Amino acid sequence: MLCKSAFSALLDNGSMSAVQIEFINTLTHYLAENGVIEKKVLYRQPFTNIDSSGVSNLFSGKTVQLVQIIDNSNARATA
Repeated sequence: MLCKSAFSALLDNGSMSAVQIEFINTLTHYLAENGVIEKKVLYRQPFTNIDSSGVSNLFSGKTVQLVQIIDNSNARATA
């Protein structure tokens, strides 16, 4: 799955918690179904079901990297 491979840099370093991995899996499923994602959606269900604060709290040190991956994924999907 293309969108799963886009997040491999985050997943491969082995320092992610089970909850973070669940978030990434939910995100890749969302992208597979919808093609793109607006960043504001990361602060709504189903993502807030994983962490009530959404992406910022869950990926505090990696939020910028995650958003860059999302932006790149969105750009590829709309190109």
